[in-house]
Amino acid sequence: MHRTLTILSLLLASSASAVCPEDSSPQALAQHLTQAEQAWTDLDGAGFSTALDDVVFTLPCLTEPITPILAARTHRALALQAFGDGQELSASAAFRAAHAASPAAGNPQALLPSGHAALSLYENSRTPIQRGPLDPPPARALLFDGAPSEERPLEVPTVAQVVGEDGAVRSTRYVNPGQQLPPYDAAPLPVVAEPTPLPTE
Repeated sequence: MHRTLTILSLLLASSASAVCPEDSSPQALAQHLTQAEQAWTDLDGAGFSTALDDVVFTLPCLTEPITPILAARTHRALALQAFGDGQELSASAAFRAAHAASPAAGNPQALLPSGHAALSLYENSRTPIQRGPLDPPPARALLFDGAPSEERPLEVPTVAQVVGEDGAVRSTRYVNPGQQLPPYDAAPLPVVAEPTPLPTE
C-alpha cells in the first residue's frame, strides 16, 4: 500500500479519457469494494492493493449511476489506503466525504479494531462539507457521490458523474478538491432582449 490518494485520482483521471475495454456496473464496483474490505480486515496488504486497483479501473468505465452508499464505501476504502500510507490529511478528507455521502456506509468501525487510530481520525472528520456552484452552470445536474446537484464539494474528494439526457452515464471520475470535473454540457446563456427603441418624432 504505497500509493497516495492523489496518485489514485490522477490514475482515474487518465483512465477516464482512455477507451474502457468493457463497460462496468455498480455491481462490479461493489464486488471489488467487498474484496478490498475483506482484505483489509484480513491484514492482506497485497490483496487490498489489488482490490483497490480494480476499483480504480472500474470507476471510469461505469455506465450507470452509483448510489451514495457505494460512493461512501469508495471514499472509506481510499481513506484507509491513505491512512496506511501515512497520508492523514488525505485520509481525513476521504473520511469526511464518506460520512457526507452516507454516514452508515462511510463509518469504518466494522473494519477496524476498537481503539484503532483511524477510528479517531474518522470521528474527528465528521464535519459538514462546503459546496460551491459549478462554473459554468450545467445544463443538467451532475451526480456527486450518487446525488444530483449543481454544486460540487469544495474541500473533499467526490465521485463525479455526468449523465446525458437519456439518463446514461457519460463519464465518471474521482475528483480531488480543485481538480477539473469531467466535461459536461453547460446551460445556455440567457437571452438578453434588445432594448425597445424610443419613438422618433
